[in-house]
Amino acid sequence: MNMANPEQMQQAMSQMMNNPMMQSVLNDPEMLRNMFSSNPAIQQVCMSSQAFTMNAACTAEQQG
Repeated sequence: MNMANPEQMQQAMSQMMNNPMMQSVLNDPEMLRNMFSSNPAIQQVCMSSQAFTMNAACTAEQQG
């Protein structure tokens, strides 16, 4: 796949998002919360980015 080709990138992203496993993860708030809370990089983004601090997953992580 050519990463510089926006159409190919969009198609790859669409395929990934429509994957049943990805849909299962995205439809499980507890799993997402656990993934966010166990990833130090995401925790750092939550702490440093105002846009992410408005996100429910980041807010729950900061409170818990």
